[in-house]
Order: sequence, then C-alpha cells, then structure tokens
Amino acid sequence: MIIRLIPLIISWLILAAHFLRYGNFVLAGVCLAVPLSLLIQKRVVLNTVQWLTFGGVLLWIKIGIDLVTFRLAIHVDYARLMIILSAVALFTLGSGLLLYHRSFRKLYR
Repeated sequence: MIIRLIPLIISWLILAAHFLRYGNFVLAGVCLAVPLSLLIQKRVVLNTVQWLTFGGVLLWIKIGIDLVTFRLAIHVDYARLMIILSAVALFTLGSGLLLYHRSFRKLYR
C-alpha cells in the first residue's frame, strides 16, 4: 500500500516546486502538507486529498494553457512544453486515481 503513495508524494512535491519557483512559500507549504495529512486515517481526509489532487490536475492544465499562450504570443516553439505539462498532469491524475484502491478504502473508515 505504501508503494501507491509514492506517485502522490511526487506529484505534490512537483506542485510545491512550481509554487516555490515563483516565491509562494505558503502554497508550497500547503502542497507539502497535503500528503502528510494522510497520516490521519479518516475517510474525509482521504477524500479531501483525492479531490485536492484532482484540483492539482486542473491547475497543471491551466498553467499549461497560460504558458502555451505566452509562447505563442512571442512566436516560440511550444510543443515540448505542451508534452511535458501534459505528462505531469496525467501523472498527477494517475496518482489521485491510485487512492481509489480498496486497500485505502479499508484503512480509511
């Protein structure tokens, strides 16, 4: 079961690094606290982490659209950026979906 948490932790670390790059220490701290909240074994915590992770997917999509729009405005290639951010969004989505496994549902009652 611990192995299923590794992608989730990586997803939140990447999101924290994004916020840290722009100097937003508060959101970076929140991103680091989200996977740690799973130490509280309550169903509401599990559901909250899942939905926050799916919110992170939407955030990656928004960031990708903003960056591609910027690159289009300055006439720079955007294909590699789009591929990388799509992969990050899909990885984050997959890490959120891993929490739907029945072993988590049994543990978080």
